[in-house]
Amino acid sequence: MLDIEERGGKVTLGLVNGGLVEADKAVLAIGNLPPHDHPAIAGAGLTPWRYVGDPWASPLAEGLRPHQAVLVVGTGLTAIDVILRLTSNGFGGRIVAMSRRGLRPHRHVDGLAPVRPVLAKPAPELSELVRWARQEAKASDWRLAVDSIRPITQMMWASADAEKRARFLRHLRPFWDVHRHRLAPEVADRIEGLIRSRQLVFRAGKIEDVVSEPESVAVHWRPRGEEERQRLDVARIINCTGPQGDLLRASDPLVRRLLKQGLIRPDALRLGLDIDRDGHIVGQTGRPSEHILAIGPMTRGDLWEVVAVPDIRTQVAALARRLVNAHWTGGEGL
Repeated sequence: MLDIEERGGKVTLGLVNGGLVEADKAVLAIGNLPPHDHPAIAGAGLTPWRYVGDPWASPLAEGLRPHQAVLVVGTGLTAIDVILRLTSNGFGGRIVAMSRRGLRPHRHVDGLAPVRPVLAKPAPELSELVRWARQEAKASDWRLAVDSIRPITQMMWASADAEKRARFLRHLRPFWDVHRHRLAPEVADRIEGLIRSRQLVFRAGKIEDVVSEPESVAVHWRPRGEEERQRLDVARIINCTGPQGDLLRASDPLVRRLLKQGLIRPDALRLGLDIDRDGHIVGQTGRPSEHILAIGPMTRGDLWEVVAVPDIRTQVAALARRLVNAHWTGGEGL
């Protein structure tokens, strides 16, 4: 699909093959946008062989030789997936995974006690919430503490003002991500094995400069907390900073078309689409659309916790009930 237009109380969808589809409602379920390029990498003029900007759309190990090194930019779940794909496809060279803090997803543990859901906001301020989580973790297990607030995560996000949300993203998001989005034990075992064999290393630091050379890419980076820069020579850089939501930097043709038409706009924190409480997209005039809605990760600015399948499934079911005027129908079986 390349275009959406609202006409006379209907929506008209423009297809890639030139066809048109008319409907009463349209739902944008565009998923995640590819990661944005790091500024130092974007201006380096690297060839597609040297730099993989979208790790989900490209072969990762093709053409690499065993003695060569790969830099994985990012240390979250996307990086873990890419590292496992590289090694599963036979790459035996060194892999360096780097992010500002060097944090990586923690291991999940099977067989924990049942989670006791928290049904009321544990603390009004972020600092107090962190103290509550630490106390709960000491009393039982940190995984139980994190999982216990899942039922009210969206409620807490909705009740936070823009300043508090921005503070969370600036200071706590990396720690939330590695505790909330965990590794299955067998995946964690594979990653630990790669670390023990010294094929994989995690680094905390900032990439400051990237230079393309005849036989490699020279990456100049500064370790976290240090002043002196270091040099890392790699054969390929893979962008694993994870899916991004800033519409103004999107290359997707449909997103760019809708922006140009003024049908959509970024949410206040540029996490995705601006929507109202019922899921209708909000255009540049500030008015919600009557006929176009959105679901999925691109609504995280309004809901935050809408990345995992259970959350998206609940969101889709609620939207389906509204569309067929069956709000009273329960969500059994979700």
